[in-house]
Amino acid sequence: MIEYNVDTRWNSTFQMIDDALKSSKQFTLFCNYNSAAIPLFEKADWERLEKIHKVLIKFNEFSKHISQASPQISMSVYLYFECKSFLEDAIDQKGDFASLDDDISKAVQVGLRKYEKYYAYMDHGSNIHYIAMMLDPQLKFEMLKEEFEDEDAANVVKEQIRTYLHDRYSTPPLSDELVLPPLLNPKTMTSQPQLDPYKRVLERFGKKKTIVKVSDIDICLDSPPVAVGDAKSTDWLVKWWDSHKGEYPLMARVARDFLAIPITEVSCERLFNQNTDLLGLRRHSLSSETMRTLTLLRAMWERDVSKGGVRG
Repeated sequence: MIEYNVDTRWNSTFQMIDDALKSSKQFTLFCNYNSAAIPLFEKADWERLEKIHKVLIKFNEFSKHISQASPQISMSVYLYFECKSFLEDAIDQKGDFASLDDDISKAVQVGLRKYEKYYAYMDHGSNIHYIAMMLDPQLKFEMLKEEFEDEDAANVVKEQIRTYLHDRYSTPPLSDELVLPPLLNPKTMTSQPQLDPYKRVLERFGKKKTIVKVSDIDICLDSPPVAVGDAKSTDWLVKWWDSHKGEYPLMARVARDFLAIPITEVSCERLFNQNTDLLGLRRHSLSSETMRTLTLLRAMWERDVSKGGVRG
């Protein structure tokens, strides 16, 4: 069935082409019956639509992902990288796009320039997306190492994040390990010879007691990725950090702050995403703390409503 062309906005170009390809036989019959008014669709026309469809299907996939009920901001970097990869393949006409027409390939080049404009905001504007990616225990920085093709570049991002997290979430360390014992109290010491070797050792090294401060931020950043058995639900990542907050108290605070950030703002797709009710062009002047409070309050209210605890 052909999707109705919505009155309030333009229809998805991908959806219209997708419906047309699925109903190509019906379209052909319709054109034959109305050949005087509607030009017939030739085989070349359908082949061209299929090529355009092959390009647009990726954008449709990305759009659906970020328009779901609880899209994870930790996936944003991966989506950016995958988007760039398929755009470059379409421009170079290789792989799945080997048969792409030259004019379609040139149109994709314009799309790549637009992509690079917005990717620069993420790459140079802040570390939010990289921190959110690192919070996925199954990914961490492995994706950056592969995408950057330079482990040093990935390590630069990692160290920038480490510095930021230590500055922002500085609290007492996770554990203190005493390496050397402190000096004994002279008043409680029994009389010993003046040249006792042990006393000389304590005088030289006892004052240099060393405390090794281990932060769970460093433990988390430096440990390898781990497999997560149950990662199918939309909120699995939040639940994972909630169950590991005893092991990573500081990083759990980071997860609480960053995973609460909405991944997208959609001005019209309210059925899929309600972020525009809170975040929009007319509300950009609210402080970050106010936005965070409003987001948490709305989540609490929606949870109570879903449990039947709030009545209108």
